[in-house]
Amino acid sequence: MQNDTLLANYDRLYRPERPFTRLAMDLLVERVLAPRLRGRVFAELGISTGIVSVRLAPLADRMVLVDANPDYCAQVRARLTEAAPALDAELHCAFFDAFDWSRLAGVTDVFLLSMVHVLPGVWPALLGHIRGAVAPGARLHVTMSNRRALNRLLGRDLGLLPSLDAVDAQAAAFDTHYVDAETLQSEAEARGWRVTHREGFLCRPLPLDAMDAFIDRAGMEVLWHMGRALPEPYANSTYLCLEAQT
Repeated sequence: MQNDTLLANYDRLYRPERPFTRLAMDLLVERVLAPRLRGRVFAELGISTGIVSVRLAPLADRMVLVDANPDYCAQVRARLTEAAPALDAELHCAFFDAFDWSRLAGVTDVFLLSMVHVLPGVWPALLGHIRGAVAPGARLHVTMSNRRALNRLLGRDLGLLPSLDAVDAQAAAFDTHYVDAETLQSEAEARGWRVTHREGFLCRPLPLDAMDAFIDRAGMEVLWHMGRALPEPYANSTYLCLEAQT
């Protein structure tokens, strides 16, 4: 994956502020992230438009936010100034390979959300960089797309995807590789992390454009509970809460 490709295509293809994603992030923060916070000093790696950062801001005293897109960094600074004017927010416009990892000193909770599949060959090293920067007991919150998610199985059976390893029109713009939760857990444990919680969440039976046309909070609640009822690999995504070991 080339850095300039990611910058040029992410917002156009993934549309992080689309209705389905906004509602899903509401529930992700409320139901999954907030109950498992270690403290009130956060870092988010890959902030996009701040769709999660702004929702976490009321729970934080300080935030370290990293993204390579200067437009995103400007948007998020403006949104945080309005949503949480007293927050000590530190924004770094940088790719991960140029970020000063010592800025994570004192951070209690790090968020790496929906990033692993667009960082093949990079994400294992990130786990090590983060662990080297935070204190024992700090938590790393990771969400990852599932290769065998229900929507991908349907796409394959309907002829929209030639195989479960194939990527759709969105992901084709990136060097995308679906990582299973067992692999991520193994790599994390080898780098000094322990998994304290893991669960599948959300069910998306239709393409995003179709979901956007009718989804509301009540509908998202139903899809959320459906995802929790499915075996983890068939949910749309998996969440792992990792704790830094001594």
